[in-house]
Amino acid sequence: MIYTNKLNLPEVFLNVLQNDDYSRGDADISVSSLLLPPRIFQLTERHKDGIVSDVIDNIWRIFGTAIHNLLEKNAPQNTLTEERLKVKIGGWVISGKFDLYDGGLDDYKVTSGWSIVFGSRIEEWKWLLNFYRLLALDAHLEVNRLRNILIIRDWSAYQAKQNPDFPQEQVHIINQPIEEYEQTIGRIYVRVKIHQDASKLSDADLPICTPEERWANEKKYALRKQGKKRALKLFDTEQEAEHYLKTEILDNGTFAIEERLGESKRCEKYCEANQFCNYYKEVLCQK
Repeated sequence: MIYTNKLNLPEVFLNVLQNDDYSRGDADISVSSLLLPPRIFQLTERHKDGIVSDVIDNIWRIFGTAIHNLLEKNAPQNTLTEERLKVKIGGWVISGKFDLYDGGLDDYKVTSGWSIVFGSRIEEWKWLLNFYRLLALDAHLEVNRLRNILIIRDWSAYQAKQNPDFPQEQVHIINQPIEEYEQTIGRIYVRVKIHQDASKLSDADLPICTPEERWANEKKYALRKQGKKRALKLFDTEQEAEHYLKTEILDNGTFAIEERLGESKRCEKYCEANQFCNYYKEVLCQK
């Protein structure tokens, strides 16, 4: 990874990123990477020495690392923290490092409150914990609880009051279900096979991330009054917008229907590998 510092932030910020000592050891893949789309994992692995990222775009990563380190340092006695375990499944060695084990497994995350409102990653977090549980069981550690401990980086009392679905406190806990062992290991085998198949393909031939994996919004049609930036109403199809324009009584003025292309948020804002992704450059950047 090549880090730039376009805002000339204090050198300590750059040092934190450059001195990150994360390693999955001699494993073929980590538990968290197993859940990544194969295109993202392969492009990141193949081009890790050429990916360019700016310090300012990694501030929340620094914040998350600091929180993890503090919680690990102050964990209660007789608990295991940041314990890296390995298991071989489908011919690959998989490693994982849970945040805390005390009979149950806790996984700390610094995240946006909107990830909880929209539920975009809760299913992924569930399987992450269940994959950790399988590694723990292989190491003869019984697991009776799975929890996401979420630190809400954009929490506000105002937002919590306005929206009952928004986390009501700055720390939000999700108790995740424990899946059957056979279902969990079966899912791991499927994910391993997907990544093994992708590892044999060229960059251009890697499977395109699904709309769900790209965190994509669907295309919409906006009915807008001339002179106004904000849409009067959004529609799923152009036909619905045209029907509304013809049949509803509207204020005086000229109205137009605008096509608004969906946004792939992960690709455009959160995927460092997009610099080497032909789909991103040839399709998304041309919208």
